[in-house]
Parts: sequence; structure tokens; C-alpha cells
Amino acid sequence: MTVQEQYLAELKQHLGMLTADEQAEVMDFYDEYLFDADLTTRAEIEKRLGSPRQLSRKILADYSIHQEETSSADANSSPRSKIKLTILILLAATSMLTIGGGIILFGGFITMVAVLFSFGITALAILAAIFVAGFVAIYMGVGLLFTNWAVGLFYLGAGLSCLAGFLIMTPLCIMAVRGIARGISNFTRYCYTKIKERRAVR
Repeated sequence: MTVQEQYLAELKQHLGMLTADEQAEVMDFYDEYLFDADLTTRAEIEKRLGSPRQLSRKILADYSIHQEETSSADANSSPRSKIKLTILILLAATSMLTIGGGIILFGGFITMVAVLFSFGITALAILAAIFVAGFVAIYMGVGLLFTNWAVGLFYLGAGLSCLAGFLIMTPLCIMAVRGIARGISNFTRYCYTKIKERRAVR
């Protein structure tokens, strides 16, 4: 097995997320690239392309970005798919940066994810509290209707208001989480594009 074949074989091992056709397309492209560039040693190949793992991260990020941009359901994609795309981009970007730059980018990503997670937990806790408070108020209101109807009606009204607030806030919170996830994804995609442009200039 030649040095080029060994490099490509290692690269293919890291491309499990791609379909068989996509893997074949990647292999054909880089096989031709190595031949045309006349890269004959492992050092020359890795100086130009990076290690097989580093190159695979870049390939997976590029494929994910392309799928995201061409998907007709992009606006309705779930926060999970946005975070998955962000992780792939982050891995590719950190592979292209120095250790210090990679740590800074990774730290920024962790901060943004922590913000998203804390917002989601807080929103979930508030919604759960409103939902429970609504049912408790309705239960108390029904019980009080037969002893003190005015207070009973007050609790019923408060309970129904809480349930109405729950129904209104739930889709708003979901939209907010999706918006934050989309913002994180777009920001990391922008950083990745800028890093690629800077490396291309060099």
C-alpha cells in the first residue's frame, strides 16, 4: 500500500457520517488531488491537508453546511440539528487553528451552549410552575365555590389565566430556543468561513 493509499484509507475511516456515494466522491477527489499535487510522502500530504482526522472534520463540516443551506426545511430544523452542525464546524475550525486559538473558540462555544442550556432549563421551570399553579388554583376555586363563591371565582379565574399563559408562553419559548440555536450555528459557521478564508490566503 502506497503512502497516498494509506492516507486515504485512514481518511475514509473517519467519514462514517457520510453516505457510501459521498464517501466515494470524497475518495475520488482526494485521490486525484494527491496525484496532481505530486505529494509522495506522509509529511508532504499532512503539511498540505493535515492529518486524516483533521481533514475529515473539515469535510464533514463542509458537507453539513451544504446540506443545511440546501435544505428546504432549514428554517424549521430542530435545535438538535443546529447544535450538531455547530459541533462539526467547531471540530473543523479547532483543527485548523493553533492550540491557543482553538481553546478560545472552544471556550466561546461552551459559553454559548451554557447560555442556551440555562435559558432552556429556566424556561422549562417557569412553564412547569405556571402549569402546576394553574391547576392548583382551579382545584381550590372549585372547592371554594360552595363555601365562598367570590373567592372561588377568583381562584378559578387565576387558574385559567395561568393555563392561558402556559399555552401562550410554550410556543414562544420553543421559538426562542430555536432562535438561539440558529444564532449559535450561524455564528460558528461565520467563524469557520473566516478561518478558511484566512488559511486560503496563506
